[in-house]
Amino acid sequence: MPSLNAFINHSAHALENFASLTTRRILAVSLLTLGTAVGAWLVVPLPGTPVPITLQTFFVLAGAGLLGGRLSLSAQSAYLLLGGVGLPWLAGTAFGGPVLLGATGGYLLGFVLASGLIGRLLQNSSSTLRVFSALILGEAVILTSGALWLSLVMHVSLPQAMALGVLPFLPGDVAKILAAAAAIRWLRPVAQKALTA
Repeated sequence: MPSLNAFINHSAHALENFASLTTRRILAVSLLTLGTAVGAWLVVPLPGTPVPITLQTFFVLAGAGLLGGRLSLSAQSAYLLLGGVGLPWLAGTAFGGPVLLGATGGYLLGFVLASGLIGRLLQNSSSTLRVFSALILGEAVILTSGALWLSLVMHVSLPQAMALGVLPFLPGDVAKILAAAAAIRWLRPVAQKALTA
């Protein structure tokens, strides 16, 4: 029968590991939230559309593949919440409810939805085919959510919204998917070890 001392030592060690794991997860969520904000600061406006090019989607895609659905969903939700209440870190240092409800609001909502989807799809497998499939589906969620919202806010048809908010972004999105897939391939083993052990 284990002694009380051994039980206390084992419990203390388990609590220390739990606290350390929790701290690492909080740090990972915070870094992904900040990464998405940094990606929003690089804004390339396109003529004829209210939707700019940013690096946000790279962080959404890569973060979901590295942290998994629950943690990346938390990071993107925190990003939107903090931007909505006043941190100037939405696209081009914008902030507040008007941005969330404006022309790009659907893309921002898509970040949250895509994070959960990608994380779920990569939960049990990270084969190359699975990673690319998950990233493509996640990007499709972001673009679809964005185009639907854009059509409502701008009072244009869905094909017009796609011409404004999807087609101009496809070449850049392909590059972001490739970069996110590379980041997932190289960094996922490290992230999984840090976030589960």
